[in-house]
Amino acid sequence: MGLSAPSADPFMGGMMQVGVSEDAFEFLMGEQAQLDELIVNASGDVSAAAQALREELAEQSVKSASVLTADEKIIEDVAQLTGGTDQLTVVLLIFALVAWWSPAWW
Repeated sequence: MGLSAPSADPFMGGMMQVGVSEDAFEFLMGEQAQLDELIVNASGDVSAAAQALREELAEQSVKSASVLTADEKIIEDVAQLTGGTDQLTVVLLIFALVAWWSPAWW
């Protein structure tokens, strides 16, 4: 069991993260405890590890789980925080419209 440094994840930054074995988790939380998110530290071929995890979850009949690499998770989190829009693009388009409509162009 061990504590980790605060996460850079915007959804978990203020939460303490603890790494424990499955037995310790069941002892602390009870056998009926549910997970919202599970982080797996994989090395080597991450795609193969993700596929193996997908297969294991399918064998266990877990239907509502998604397996994402770290990069995919970051993209998903940013899209969720921004509503799927790229705010910088919106700001730059507004500046372009203001420049186009300014009297200097007329």
